[in-house]
Amino acid sequence: VRQAGGALRHASVALRADEAVVREAVRQDGLALEFAHEQLQASPQLAYEAAAQNISAMKFAPSALRADRSFVLRCLRHSTFALNFAADALRGDREFIVEAIKQDGIGGRDGLILQYSTQALQSDPDMLLL
Repeated sequence: VRQAGGALRHASVALRADEAVVREAVRQDGLALEFAHEQLQASPQLAYEAAAQNISAMKFAPSALRADRSFVLRCLRHSTFALNFAADALRGDREFIVEAIKQDGIGGRDGLILQYSTQALQSDPDMLLL
C-alpha cells in the first residue's frame, strides 16, 4: 500500500482493520479510506489524513464525521470542495458557513464556500455581504 494505496481493496479483513496499514494506504491514496474497516473510517485523524490527500475521500467518512463542525472546518483548509461532502445540516447552518468563510486559508473570499452551501443561504443577500 505504500506504492498504491488502492491495493487496500485486495487486503484481508485483518489488514483493513490494521491502523498502520490503513494510514499508509490513505497517505498514498486518500480514496483507500473506502476499503478501511468501518472503525478506522470513523477515526477523525485517519479520515482527515485521507481527505488531506484527496478531498473526495470525505465521502467514505461516516455521516457523524461529516456532520462534525471541527472535522469539516479542518478539511476545508485543504479544499472548499469539502463542504460538498459535509452533512446537509452544516451546509445550511448560517453560523457554520460564516465561520467557514472567515477561516483563514480556505478561499471563502472567492465565493466557493457559498457555492456549496444550501440554496437558502446562497439566496440570502446578507451572506453575499460577508
